Order: sequence, then C-alpha cells, then structure tokens
Amino acid sequence: QGLNDYAVITDFSLAQGDTIQLHGKASDYRLGPSIGRLPRGTTIYRKTAGGQDELIGLLVGINNLSLASAAFFFV
Repeated sequence: QGLNDYAVITDFSLAQGDTIQLHGKASDYRLGPSIGRLPRGTTIYRKTAGGQDELIGLLVGINNLSLASAAFFFV
C-alpha cells in the first residue's frame, strides 16, 4: 500500500489501442506526474479515505493523460 507496491508500465500506447481497466469510477483515482526517483511519466493513484492515496501504477514516458480519455475504462 501507499508507495510500496505498484505496476510499472513501460510500453503503453494509445496509438496501439492500449487501455487500463480500473475498478470503480474515475473519481476514485487521480493522475499526476512522477516525482522523486521514479522514471518520468504519469502516476495513477487510488484515492483513500483519510489516508495517503495509494500509488497503483506508473506509465513511463506518458504525459498529459486524463482519466476521461479512452486510455481508461472503469468496471
């Protein structure tokens, strides 16, 4: 949990039709730039109630992505 266990995706490509399936709804998540020692890209966090949001994924080399884009679908 927190920042200790997350997926690193190095070959994500919207042009090739790649998508990411997330459980719940878009408002359960937030995206941000990678920071610190992480490779440059977009981080995916699952929001948590009253605690530190959980880092669940890093899309290496991907920037300017929105949870409303075709890259994500929610179940």
